[in-house]
Amino acid sequence: MGVSVTVGAGSGQSVSIGEPPNVSDGDKGDITVASGGTVWTLDDGVVDTKIEDADAKLTPADADIFALLDSAASFVLTGSTWANIKATLTANGFLSNVVDDSQFRISDTADPTKLIAFEADQITTGNTRTVTMADVDVDLADVNTALQNLVEDTTPQLGGDLDGQATHDIQDVPNVAIGGTTKSRPLHVSGSARIGANDASAVVLEVGAGATGNRQSRLDLVGDTTYSTYGFRILRNSGGPNTSTDILHRGIGALDIIAVEAADINLATTNLTRLKVDSGGDVSVGTTSAEALFHVEGHAIFEQDVNTQSDDYTGISSDKNKCIRMTKATANTFTIPANASVAY
Repeated sequence: MGVSVTVGAGSGQSVSIGEPPNVSDGDKGDITVASGGTVWTLDDGVVDTKIEDADAKLTPADADIFALLDSAASFVLTGSTWANIKATLTANGFLSNVVDDSQFRISDTADPTKLIAFEADQITTGNTRTVTMADVDVDLADVNTALQNLVEDTTPQLGGDLDGQATHDIQDVPNVAIGGTTKSRPLHVSGSARIGANDASAVVLEVGAGATGNRQSRLDLVGDTTYSTYGFRILRNSGGPNTSTDILHRGIGALDIIAVEAADINLATTNLTRLKVDSGGDVSVGTTSAEALFHVEGHAIFEQDVNTQSDDYTGISSDKNKCIRMTKATANTFTIPANASVAY
């Protein structure tokens, strides 16, 4: 059984299709095309075989031609090379690594209404932001839980580059926990923390800066449960620009000020050293160059005995290079009457 299609040559073309009776789906037949006196015949079953074997070439070449019906030319049968098809797809963003975020969606296989959308409208014009995937499996449910643990009663707003180089802002976040779940302060770190440096620039820890008005600022160190508020405190009081600053130590243990290496310890007022303990242990008051274990430059008043030791000793009262020396060994006595002056 066959079906004949005849296309006649000439200025006009005619197509006649003769359908013998009892033609059913799946039947094969001959197709004859007559043009310019030449007759082309496709034998029974050839077209079928070509279509069935169309997937034999897995990778099309640029010169391969794909048939199509041209909608702009009354659906005339024509063709286009694979190179032209790729160029068209690329020009419309389908074969590019840049895809409009309004077109890029990831959907669930079973339910296409479940979508993951990527939006780029918050990126500054001309900028490219890169999301880098670590070489590990990531469960977004875990990420979501971590974000929920980050904040309380609000959604975090993270700003700045996430490359460790720029300033980061966490806005509208009442309490943040790092290293645990306890969040008793706006920033609660459970465990050790470090303020590092990226270069030789100064590293500054500011406490109490950025606000207006008078306020108290302090640094509390807690090392036990007895003194749970502080064991050692550095306190700047709230009395304004000329308020007091306190250093507080709790407990009956020693408050030690230690220079571990051979360094001096200086106490200064108005930026001038008033008392110095040098690296050798000599103490000087009113001078920075001690000539004895205890050296006072200027007037001194002693309301109690200065030296009450039982062994031999020497007492010296001096005015520059003039001095009076008394030693126990010589049993000399020098007495100054009450309310009197003595010249020597």
